[in-house]
Amino acid sequence: MRVTLVALVVVASLGTSSPVVLGVKHRLLYGVGWGTAHPRRIFNGGDPSGEAFDLAWKRWGGSTTVADGLTWVFTPSGGYYRKPLPIELRAFRIGRCAGGGPPAYTRLDARVVVKPGGTFGHWFPWGPTGGDICKHLD
Repeated sequence: MRVTLVALVVVASLGTSSPVVLGVKHRLLYGVGWGTAHPRRIFNGGDPSGEAFDLAWKRWGGSTTVADGLTWVFTPSGGYYRKPLPIELRAFRIGRCAGGGPPAYTRLDARVVVKPGGTFGHWFPWGPTGGDICKHLD
């Protein structure tokens, strides 16, 4: 009886908690992946460098989660490389976006391989909001 009761309490507590999501939903007019748990694709709705796809997240729900994926990178002479290059994302600072909602990663940093065959550059805040992915821009 005691084991059954403990199992019931654990199942009940898992069912009541909301999963952590990435920022706020509908962050930008044409945005994709925001306000969802471990999205495979995020997009700011602007130029191609604002898209990250084929994302594989590690430690989702922890204080910091990281993802490996691909993005479009500008060439030094303008335009984009013909093939996407690796990107790493780092989401952190779990909180709640304005207006409540589920727990969310509120900050997002990224770094990209700046040329084919190159190494990763420095970490930078993702997007036009300085990495604050709880701000509404639409």
